[in-house]
Amino acid sequence: MLTDVQEQEFKDLLKKFSEDENLAKLLAAVQYRDLFTDEFMQKNSKLQSLDELIFTGGFGIMSLSEVEKIPKENWNAYIAKYTVCQEWYDFGKMAMTEWMKAKLAEQE
Repeated sequence: MLTDVQEQEFKDLLKKFSEDENLAKLLAAVQYRDLFTDEFMQKNSKLQSLDELIFTGGFGIMSLSEVEKIPKENWNAYIAKYTVCQEWYDFGKMAMTEWMKAKLAEQE
């Protein structure tokens, strides 16, 4: 579970991206690989890459777009075991927060 501070940071950044036309375009175009970089995965999980996340679980998926095929409780248990988060949703928020902060830094 994200801390209250992390949750608020995510909401504030998302609002900023939603309200700015250029930032909104960046957000609309973001891909999983942009969010779950090797650096992010190594820092926030026991895994080295997005590919390792996808294939190590043994769920028979070939991409993150197939996650919905996996029962939520099974995927969350896997996420809890191998990442710093207890749920996939929070891990995604964490990745989005890092990505949004990096994009804002690039804009400066």
